[in-house]
Amino acid sequence: MTTTKHPLNSSEVGTLWVTYLEKTLIMRMLEYFSAKSDDPDARRSWSDYVAIIKVPEE
Repeated sequence: MTTTKHPLNSSEVGTLWVTYLEKTLIMRMLEYFSAKSDDPDARRSWSDYVAIIKVPEE
């Protein structure tokens, strides 16, 4: 079986870029809220959420 590589079109690249920006913004906001929160329970919740949605680096 052979595989054929198809290049991404501009719409697909744009969607990937917007998704990356959105996820990055959410991560940075959660990290900021976690760092600045005065409530230990809220800080723990933010940190837990960041750990759940963070993608491990390969």
